[in-house]
Amino acid sequence: MDMKRQSTSETIASCNDRKINQNDKDDKTGPESSVDMELTRQRIHQLHHHSRTRLIASVRQILDQGFIALLLGDAVFDVASGPDMLSGDALMYILAMNLDAVQRCIFVTGVAGIYTRDLEAFDDATLVRQLWCISTDTDQGACDEPDATGATSLQPK
Repeated sequence: MDMKRQSTSETIASCNDRKINQNDKDDKTGPESSVDMELTRQRIHQLHHHSRTRLIASVRQILDQGFIALLLGDAVFDVASGPDMLSGDALMYILAMNLDAVQRCIFVTGVAGIYTRDLEAFDDATLVRQLWCISTDTDQGACDEPDATGATSLQPK
């Protein structure tokens, strides 16, 4: 991937070899998250409008042609926090909120299921059998309250 030098007011995110530039000074939606390794949903909202529009348009074009979009989280450089991750959760959130055609989202992981902790690092990790939304946005019918990582407020059952 060709990484060109950028000004300090921009953040570069790689998404399938496309650059997403972020000028994060204009569109603050709340206090910064203290989590270092997640580009949170709050910070996704801060992506420059043109970058969001370009990302959404690219995925819409892929879907309109009958393809299935396969997207990955990737390493990014964030001006505020330095090296960071643009998570697949954050990508899925922005696309699902902006593409009416999205009816299902599938997460592919390296383990079978969702666990309470990192399965490889913690012996006491347990399988989460069911998730449910503890808060809903009545206008959109989606879980819309961020937790500490910026993800939606889903609780294990």
